[in-house]
Amino acid sequence: MLAWYTQDEMGPGLAPRLRMRDRLIRTIDPDHPTFACLCRMEAAREYMDTADVLGSDPYPIGTPTGVSTKVPISRVAEATRITRGAYFGMRPLWQIPQAFDWSYIHKDKSRMRHPDGAEMLNMCLQSVAAGGNGVILWCYYRLGQNALGHRREDFEKYWGETCKAGEVFRKMIPVFLADDAAVSVEGATDALPVRVWLYQGKVWFLAVNATYKPVKTRIKIGDQTVDLYLPALGHALRPLD
Repeated sequence: MLAWYTQDEMGPGLAPRLRMRDRLIRTIDPDHPTFACLCRMEAAREYMDTADVLGSDPYPIGTPTGVSTKVPISRVAEATRITRGAYFGMRPLWQIPQAFDWSYIHKDKSRMRHPDGAEMLNMCLQSVAAGGNGVILWCYYRLGQNALGHRREDFEKYWGETCKAGEVFRKMIPVFLADDAAVSVEGATDALPVRVWLYQGKVWFLAVNATYKPVKTRIKIGDQTVDLYLPALGHALRPLD
């Protein structure tokens, strides 16, 4: 077991009870952290002492019109940035990218669909590039479930795509676990989140194209200018020259 999942999208008004719950769990099991999922990213400050680890759950793919207008996939980077900023980066941040089809629950199915493997990987990388310390795709038991029900063939399709995305992500983990590099980054946005680490004596950067169009741009890391060309939903992870 990694952690205790102690709360899911509970309102800030419950913070006193959530603090008591967190302290109770710490007393019973001091060897595992507590984890809380937030849907109100801007209110993360009010949850700072309710769990060891916080996370937020933007789900932008195929969002129903009854929930919001069409949400860009870059909402993941935006939510990560807002959550981390709201509590001053004072807690680990495990983000929760989307791995489900909204149509399993909502009646408006006009544009609902399951994220594909490229989108799931992109959302995971956005989460890291925007400041997250981990990702938890939600969720295994909803994979393949949609307006038609929970069919085995749909589960196998999306479980396969999830695993492929995970294998790409896994190879990057040694860099992600390195220390953040204390250098400035200019040119990063929610549509192009960028993060830098000091790994094996070099400055490495991750840049993620959080759009469905190719991007040709220039960013500045420290005193070095980097020219980037990223395909739709593409990314770059490499050391500076």
